[in-house]
Amino acid sequence: MPQGHEDIRLGTLLTQAGIVTEHDVTKGKAVSDNCRIPLGKALVIQEKMSDSLVLAAVHAQWMLKDGFISKDDALEALRTCRRNRWNLPDALILMEIDAYASKGFRLGELLTKTNIIGEDELRGLLSAAQASGLPLGRVLTTLDLISEQLLNEFLTTQERIRKGEVSLEKGVEHLSAAADKIAAKENQGLLLGELLTKSGLITEGELEEALKEARQRKRLLGVVLAEKGPIRPEHLSLSLRMQRDVRHGMMRPEAAIDLLKAIALTPSQTEQLLEAAGLVPTVLEKNMSLYQFFKVAGFFRLVELKQLCTKLAQEPHFVKKILADYEDFQNLSNENFKEAIEFSVESSKPLELALMRYYPDQRDLVQFAVSLRQSIRTGALDLSQAIIQFAIRSSQG
Repeated sequence: MPQGHEDIRLGTLLTQAGIVTEHDVTKGKAVSDNCRIPLGKALVIQEKMSDSLVLAAVHAQWMLKDGFISKDDALEALRTCRRNRWNLPDALILMEIDAYASKGFRLGELLTKTNIIGEDELRGLLSAAQASGLPLGRVLTTLDLISEQLLNEFLTTQERIRKGEVSLEKGVEHLSAAADKIAAKENQGLLLGELLTKSGLITEGELEEALKEARQRKRLLGVVLAEKGPIRPEHLSLSLRMQRDVRHGMMRPEAAIDLLKAIALTPSQTEQLLEAAGLVPTVLEKNMSLYQFFKVAGFFRLVELKQLCTKLAQEPHFVKKILADYEDFQNLSNENFKEAIEFSVESSKPLELALMRYYPDQRDLVQFAVSLRQSIRTGALDLSQAIIQFAIRSSQG
């Protein structure tokens, strides 16, 4: 039975459950710091664990922190998840533990109680967080819906409410005042709509239409634009990044507008323009394959990798066709056919062609992922931004 609240780091939880080694965690942290992504996502990229197991571990971590399960129960449940490829609720039910335990005053509830976001908007953001496997707070700051400073204020107050140090009413009152104070300071910077229109990425009319929809649906401008356009996702994310840089005094408003103008006019020079502005991708991002992006973005929860390999194994002629440009696989035989299938999945263009053939209902999502990957490689998007953009699109069905 639970013995109270216990805050344990994800890496510690995973190593104590025997899912990864301490060496894996150390290497994962280096990738995490370099690419600004959570440790779990870094471990997925390095193929140390599956995306679904990361979700189970994060779920176990917050249940442990909230006192719903003990550390021993969390470790045993995670071992069961890995062994049986189950999700965490199924493992907990087997252990006769309430798998759907819930406690008030989670981050989303605090955000709605302080009117930072609406109920409808929260549902959309929670869907994006679930689909991306990223914490809600990371989704909020990456989309620039709240600042890092305000998020930290919310998380600190949330913890104080959990511990009984402050009442919910007093906590909400404090957060409302803090939000107003921080917003007043931040609004002195460049507004997103102003940045988009002055750089020519959208027209005044398109901005008004998006703002109207945002008001009607009680959603923020950045979310509406991410969902429906008319701006390209990489341009929106670049705009959000530059808006933050302007707010923090790291970039002049004029420089941000000029850079976006140049990228819009000469998209083929995006990589060079970003490099000149100091916005360069990490080595991992620059070399990221489509397979790696799909793994870290959770796409293989929609399309089973094993099923895809089975389909390829049933069509050797198609495998030969998509590998026609690769010298090592000019002559397929029983000896190298398994290797050819693995290569087809792990290589970007063959994987794209295979998904288009076998999963036509996912065609638009695959093409979107291809464009996101290219944006990551050029530095137009960082990995977290791309994962969230992909999650928003995939959660729309």
